[in-house]
Amino acid sequence: MEPRLPKRRRLSGRQGGDDDDGEDGTGCEEAGNMDSRVGDGGAALVNGALGDTSCDEKPVADGDDGRAEKPERTRRKSSCAPNGAAAGKSGAREKKSLTERRIKNNIKMEAALEIVKEALLNSSKKGETSELEQNGIDAATADENGVESEETRNAEPVKPAESRLPERSHPEVEMESYRPDTPSLIVVSDAAEHLARRCVCISNILRSLSFIPGNDVEMSKHQSLLRILGAILLLDHRHDDRKPKQQLECVDEDGRWSQFCSSLEPRPDDYWHCLDALRENALVVLTNVAGRLHLVQHSEDIVLPLLDGLLHWAVCPASYAHDPLPTVAAASLLSPRRLSLEALSKMSIQEHNVDLLLATPPFARHQEFFAILATNLARTREQPLREMSIVLLSNLVYGDTSAARAIACQQTMISSLIGFLEEFEVNALQVANTHGVGMLRDNPESMGTSLDMLRRTASTLLLLARVADNKPLFAKHQQRLLHLVMSQILDQQVALLISDVLFEITHDSSSSS
Repeated sequence: MEPRLPKRRRLSGRQGGDDDDGEDGTGCEEAGNMDSRVGDGGAALVNGALGDTSCDEKPVADGDDGRAEKPERTRRKSSCAPNGAAAGKSGAREKKSLTERRIKNNIKMEAALEIVKEALLNSSKKGETSELEQNGIDAATADENGVESEETRNAEPVKPAESRLPERSHPEVEMESYRPDTPSLIVVSDAAEHLARRCVCISNILRSLSFIPGNDVEMSKHQSLLRILGAILLLDHRHDDRKPKQQLECVDEDGRWSQFCSSLEPRPDDYWHCLDALRENALVVLTNVAGRLHLVQHSEDIVLPLLDGLLHWAVCPASYAHDPLPTVAAASLLSPRRLSLEALSKMSIQEHNVDLLLATPPFARHQEFFAILATNLARTREQPLREMSIVLLSNLVYGDTSAARAIACQQTMISSLIGFLEEFEVNALQVANTHGVGMLRDNPESMGTSLDMLRRTASTLLLLARVADNKPLFAKHQQRLLHLVMSQILDQQVALLISDVLFEITHDSSSSS
């Protein structure tokens, strides 16, 4: 009987170990499944709640059959017991410890489940549930085996919701440019007033000198003058970010009006009253010397502000760019946009100036510029604006194929160019019927424009048609082009260019078929 007692105690110890492993394994499996649903954050919470459970014990080697160190010590003690009473007490003590362990595991699992549910609720509010599901790993199972999984090592920590918000690369800006409130009383020091008047006087002198023939050559070579003109073009001209609408009150909490009326703010250097005159004189000087200006001979710090300022005023949506300048009469047509277009049209006569103009970033502004040129062609009542646009287009299409493609892609560009030729063909026919063909031959400008403008328009259409991607855009205008070629009153050189346009279109269609 004596040798059989240890065997029974070993059997009871093995059964207790198996039950213990079964309970612990089930707990670990449930925690692992929950971790796979929660992700990294949930796994960390489960591991924190189950820090001292059976899943965090040391790994069990193969062949031990789930027997822990405590049953082994109990077996060694029981093997030395003299009778069965000691064995019974040991078995009862072992069952009691097993029951307490199960109760503790159940309590900790319930607490872990509550923590995981709370984590899931918080993550769903922040929009992190999808990322947690994608990055979820079975961390509890890895802790049970005592081995850190590869996914756990390579998993990136979950970033807060604020860092994943998309950033605004192109913030919305106000259409109107910044203009300070004009106060009823301006306090300016005598030194600042004398300095402002001196600057206006010097700019008027330079403006007057630029009208004298021959001075434009010398002024276009003066680097300091060009650097100052480029700095004045966009001096304190900006478009602020668009702010959300807010309800204004009479006064703020402190009883001050400074938040709503910027005219009450102190201004250490108030020069807005003379800035309009300086900008007008700078634009006029650039317009007069642009025909002689060779930008290649100057450095980038001179060329870039000049081109950037002129292009900005050509596409600026603010009313300040469209309306007459504050220093001229209200009925005047002198506006920053018109002056910049005139300067760019004269500057584009030089081929290297066109290359620098097309290389001035950003390209999105070039597309807006081409759209404005197409709109100007449709304004039949503003003939100077139309002719400046035609000069610019005829010079820009020579610069680059991508520029020719972007110009042709404008919605009304090709139709407006053909309409320009048709309009003055009708005018020429009326002059010939009224005053005779001799009058039209001696004075071609009597039809409303010059022959050079008609030839520039026809050459622009030819260069656009030579781009392979632009040829389908001319398909619906073939009848109009054919009518111009067959005209009896149109200039022969213009008709020859239009016939070349038709050849380019039909040659592409016949070769493709």
